[in-house]
Amino acid sequence: GPGGDMADASAVLAGLDARRENAFATRDPGALAGVYVSGELLRADAAVLEHTVPAGCVLVGVANTYRDLQVTADGERLVIRAEVRLQPSRLRCATAAGPAADEPVPGSAAAPMLLTLLRAGSGYRIAAITPDPGPARSDRPPAGP
Repeated sequence: GPGGDMADASAVLAGLDARRENAFATRDPGALAGVYVSGELLRADAAVLEHTVPAGCVLVGVANTYRDLQVTADGERLVIRAEVRLQPSRLRCATAAGPAADEPVPGSAAAPMLLTLLRAGSGYRIAAITPDPGPARSDRPPAGP
């Protein structure tokens, strides 16, 4: 039922987030292949990792929170509507002169998103993330002249 789908979707998102967190915490863009279907999202997040996390550094605590999940399951595909917020994290860099530098990295405000996940082997991978336009509103005036 719908409750099971939401619980399953929450578990899937938590697992994907843990893989993504590990990729940033180890500065391993190759680990993102366990998060995304190959393609633009994978390349974009790998570029973010390499640009945001300098050599000799790691980014720890990279995680999202998901609220108000609405799940649509369609065969091998899950579409999840949720309020998504990136949590603050920490950039830690080794230094030759002593203890590691440790800087806060801000998170982001919650935003309504649509996440499309595709089955890949025994789990799911993220195929698309787009802003959620929200439900169609019937009180809008008709478009046109």
